[in-house]
Amino acid sequence: MYTLSPGLGLDVPSDPIQARSKLFVEWERYMRDFASPPHVRRPIVDSWKRCKEHGLDAHRTLAPVAVEEDEVSEIWKNHSLYHVAEPIFNDNHVKNLLNDSRQLLVVANPDGVLLRIEGHPRVRLQASSLHFHEGTCWLDEAAGTNAIGVAVTHKHPIQVFGPEHFSQKIHDWVCSSSPVRDPETGEVVGIIDLTGPFDTIHPHALTTVVTLSKMVEQQLRTEHQLHEAVLRNLFDEVTNRPGSKAVAVLTRSGRAIMASPTFYATRVLDAGGRLKGVTHSWLTAIRDETELRIPDRGGDGLTIRLQPVSHEGRRIGYIATLEEKNNGVWKVPVRAVKSGQGGGLTENCLGRDRGSMSSNIGTSPPISGDFTFILGRSAVMQRVLAVATRVAETPLPVLLTGETGTGKEVLARAIHAWSGRGPFVAVNCAAVPRELLVSELFGYEKGAFTGAAREGFPGRFRLAHGGTLFLDEIGDMSPEGQAALLRALDQGEITPLGARQAVRVDVRVICATNRDLQQEVQAGRFREDLYHRLQVVHIHLPPLRERSEDIVLLAREFLRRIRAELGRGPLDVSPEVAELFRRYSWPGNVRELKNLCYALAVQIDEETVTVADLPAHIRVANVNDRAATGAPGEQGTLREMERQAILTALEEHGGSVAKAARRLGIARGTLYRKLKEMGLR
Repeated sequence: MYTLSPGLGLDVPSDPIQARSKLFVEWERYMRDFASPPHVRRPIVDSWKRCKEHGLDAHRTLAPVAVEEDEVSEIWKNHSLYHVAEPIFNDNHVKNLLNDSRQLLVVANPDGVLLRIEGHPRVRLQASSLHFHEGTCWLDEAAGTNAIGVAVTHKHPIQVFGPEHFSQKIHDWVCSSSPVRDPETGEVVGIIDLTGPFDTIHPHALTTVVTLSKMVEQQLRTEHQLHEAVLRNLFDEVTNRPGSKAVAVLTRSGRAIMASPTFYATRVLDAGGRLKGVTHSWLTAIRDETELRIPDRGGDGLTIRLQPVSHEGRRIGYIATLEEKNNGVWKVPVRAVKSGQGGGLTENCLGRDRGSMSSNIGTSPPISGDFTFILGRSAVMQRVLAVATRVAETPLPVLLTGETGTGKEVLARAIHAWSGRGPFVAVNCAAVPRELLVSELFGYEKGAFTGAAREGFPGRFRLAHGGTLFLDEIGDMSPEGQAALLRALDQGEITPLGARQAVRVDVRVICATNRDLQQEVQAGRFREDLYHRLQVVHIHLPPLRERSEDIVLLAREFLRRIRAELGRGPLDVSPEVAELFRRYSWPGNVRELKNLCYALAVQIDEETVTVADLPAHIRVANVNDRAATGAPGEQGTLREMERQAILTALEEHGGSVAKAARRLGIARGTLYRKLKEMGLR
C-alpha cells in the first residue's frame, strides 16, 4: 500500500485515492473489532490503541483547547523556537508557497499545543472548524492519531495520511511533522508540521518539514554557541574581580561550561557538569536571584547563589556563586549588573570576544568546556584532578604524561580554563619540521630568511602572551629547539629570528608526551636541565584500563553529547555492554572509546546499545584482557567478580545503595561494609 523511508514516516502512495479507500477499510475494521490491521504501520496502530485506552470516540473526537487564544501569542514569544522560527513564518516567499499549495505551516510545543499557524486563509478557516487552531492540544490521547501527536510520542518525523487519523472528522487531511531538538540536551523542544486537505497532498511534504526542522536546529546550534561565548566572557569578568573565585557559569539547561578551581573542588557538580540535584525544570522556574543548599561531606551543606543571565532580553544561562563558608575558606562577593529585562545578569561581550579572537591569530578555538575525557569518579582520576585544580592558578610549568589517547591536551585545556589566563596556543612539536620549529615558536622579522612571510611572524610564544602555551609531543623536540626553549623559560624572553632585541613574554608552559622522558635523558636524546625545568609539576594520566569505574560513565557522557550534536534522542548502554566495556583493555584509551561512541551514536536507531551492536573485537573481550596489558588488580578472582557486580548494580540504579542492595539480594548494611572494604566509600 505504501512504503516506509529510513528516518522518514511515509512515501506518498502512487495512487492516493485507492490507498485511502483501503486504509478506510482497515480503520473501520479496527474500530469495530479492535483487531490489529496487518497493512497499517506500527506507530499508527500503537496510536490507535492509545486513543482507545483513553476512551476517545473515533466519530466525535476533536482537539481540546489547552490555552486560550489570547494567551498563545505571549507563550509563543517566550518559546525557545520563536526567534529562529518566526522569521520563516514572516517570509513572503514562504507565505506565497503556502498559499499556492493550500498548506498550513505549524509549530507546536512538546506538549502538542499549537503555537503558530501560517497559510492559506480558506484552509485555515477549514482547519479551525476542526479545532486545528492556536491553543488546541494535538497529543494522541487528546485529539486522536495525528502527525504532531505521533511525532511527540516517537520523537521521529512522520506523515499521517487520511484514514490513518483516529478521528473520522479529519480523514480528508494529510499532515507531516518533524521534531526539533535542543542542540545541547537532545530533548525535543517543538514540532514543525505541514498540514493540508487530502487533495493538496504533495510527495515532498515530509521532506520539506524535515529540512525545515534541521534548519531550525542549525540556527539553535549557532545561537547556543553565541550564548556560550557570552557566558565565557562573563565568567572571565566575574573571576577577574578581587575575591570572586568560587564561580561557575551554566548554560540554559544547567550545564557548567566554566568553573573556578574552588567551585570544582567542592564537588557540587555531578559527572555531567550539572549542579547535583538541580533539574532543568527547576532552573527554568527561577525568575530572580535564588539560593539553594547542596549537602557536602562535612554535613553543613554548601550555599550556592544562582542568578539568571540574559542577553538581548533572553535568558541564556546562569551564574552560580559559592557563598563563603563559616570558617572563611572562601569568599565570593559577586556584584552583578542587573538587566532591565527580567532581573537577570546581562553582558554584551560580543565585540570584546571578536577582538580577542582577531588578536590571537593562530591560537586554538575558544575553550568550550568539553572536558569529558577527564571525567571520572575513580580514585586515580580524582587525584589527577585535585592536583590539576591546585596548580591551575599558579604560573608553574606542568608536564603531562600518559599513553596516547588518555586526554593530555584536554587536561591542559582544563588547567588553562581554570587558570583564567588569556589565550591558549597549542603546538605539536612532532608535526613541525625540525628546521622550522625555532621560528614557529619564537617568530621572525620580515626578510629574516629566504621563504619567510613578507610581514614576518610573531611566533607561538608571543601569540600566547598572557596565556598558556601547550607543547604537545615535547619528547620529539629537536636538540636546537630544546636549547632555545630552555633559554626562553629561564629568561622569560624570546628573540625572534632577524630581531635585534629580545621581547619579554608572560607565558605559562604546559608540555605533554607519551614517552618516558627520564629514559630519553639517559639515552642522551633529551636535555636533563630542560627536563627538570619542565616537570616542576608532573601529572600522569592513567590508561583507561586502570580506570574501570570510569569507563561506563565516560561512554554514557560521550553518547549523550554526540546524540545531542546529531539532534537525536538519548542512547544508553545495556548492562551486558557495560560489563564488556569494563573487561575490554582499550589500547587506544579514551580516544578509542569516544570514536566507538561516535560510530554507535550514528548507526543505532534504538535507545539502547546491545552486545550485537559492538565490534567483534570488543564482544569477545574477557576478564584476562586487562591482566595481559599489565593492569593491577585481581582480575578473574571471586573478589573482582563481586566488585564488578556491585559497581554494575550501583550504576544501574543511579548510585542508590538501597536499590543496589535490593538488586543484589543483600542487606544495605552489608553493601555499605563491602563498599568500605573495597575503598569505594
